[in-house]
Amino acid sequence: MEFATGESLDVAMRHLAPLPLDEALPMLAAIASAIDAAWSTGLGHGALHPRDIIVAPGTLDVRVTGFGIV
Repeated sequence: MEFATGESLDVAMRHLAPLPLDEALPMLAAIASAIDAAWSTGLGHGALHPRDIIVAPGTLDVRVTGFGIV
């Protein structure tokens, strides 16, 4: 798993919300794509929470974490 810096989605939303739809949809698509990629290799997350999604500083790039115990 790559090293990801940033803050969890639950913390980031405190200063990002309300996020315009044209900015929120690419984030949601990236999260869905990450989950789909994991499922395609046979990995399931089990309990995805906002704290398992890292938002890169200064951007809206996201990384899904928490697959370590799969």
